[in-house]
Amino acid sequence: MSYKYKNKDRVPYNTNSNLSEKEQADIDLMGNMKKEDRTRIGFLAQDVGSLFPELVEEDKAGNKYVDYVGLIPVLVESVKEQQEQIDELLKLAAKKGLITNKN
Repeated sequence: MSYKYKNKDRVPYNTNSNLSEKEQADIDLMGNMKKEDRTRIGFLAQDVGSLFPELVEEDKAGNKYVDYVGLIPVLVESVKEQQEQIDELLKLAAKKGLITNKN
């Protein structure tokens, strides 16, 4: 699943009937986000695409969108790898007497 945020102000209201169900949902989502009046955090599709091109989609107009659901396993695996590195460093530090191992 990916999310496309359109500028609702640029889409004339009377043309919404010509939009796909997904496009209409995206416009509705953007309108709801504006009502929430809070900052949203995300990733730049270009940044994600440079590392994981399969997680970025591009529409006919050239707009790029991140597949956030597809990004979850990548992030979880990164956290696992970092935890393994942390554990190894803690073991090494304990062997050298730099820290006491509480495990």
